[in-house]
Amino acid sequence: MSEGVSFEARVVLRPRSIDEVLDLALAYTRIYRRDLLRVALFLVVPALALIVGLHRWLELDWWRTWAVALVLAPLIERATIAYAGRHLFGNQPRLRSGLAQGFRRPILALVAAVLIPLPWVPMLLTAFDEGVWVGLSVLVLVFWPFALAWSLYFSVVVVLEGLSLGPALKRAGVLISYRFGRALGFVALSAFLRVLFAVVAELGAGFVVSFLLQLGSPLDTLWENGGSWASIGGFLLAAPFVALARLFDYVDARTRLEGWDIQVRFKAIATRAKEERARSLAA
Repeated sequence: MSEGVSFEARVVLRPRSIDEVLDLALAYTRIYRRDLLRVALFLVVPALALIVGLHRWLELDWWRTWAVALVLAPLIERATIAYAGRHLFGNQPRLRSGLAQGFRRPILALVAAVLIPLPWVPMLLTAFDEGVWVGLSVLVLVFWPFALAWSLYFSVVVVLEGLSLGPALKRAGVLISYRFGRALGFVALSAFLRVLFAVVAELGAGFVVSFLLQLGSPLDTLWENGGSWASIGGFLLAAPFVALARLFDYVDARTRLEGWDIQVRFKAIATRAKEERARSLAA
């Protein structure tokens, strides 16, 4: 963060358990729903449109369509973190500037977006028909949650602290080193939330289409062909919420390890004093 940027946090910076972090993310979403809804729509709608376009243009089946969705979700999270990181401290960043901050290193962002869902992508691209790829993916999947937990704050560090690849990996490792078990729990919980969002969206669409409109059940499409636009849309909508929760968990890590709440408080006091001096000189 640079000079001229507010350090007045919109929430109380204190240590929180993982369930309190999720409660805080829910409360923050409710209170600032207008700002966060704009961000979600700004990111999710183009991503969904891109998936629909690729699905129709390349004639992808649902399994390959899901592979595209899994790669785009980390990009949505990255941009959300860039916006929410400034919004958290009383700033009101523009959507375009937040997006630009999230993708200052586009190659690194794309590589990370492919690596995060890596065990699932080969299985989806082969529609679970290639035994070799399925076997290799399952083998990697056994160890992948540990890798995701170790790199949980990597994108947050890159986006908000502006570090390059090597320093960012080291920094993320330091923040995780004393709370690896909690990081594993967060990875499992975030996976559950993504599935929950997709299922709820599919059930909601099923209620509207089959009960209200009497047009048949879209659940048949989900289970027979591997997906539906409602479930993919719900999966993408989970990304901004998971990103917000990860941001608050990162804040908790820095608060516990570095006393960040005290640092931010002193920075806020110093910023206010500087602004008051500037106003007195201008008067």
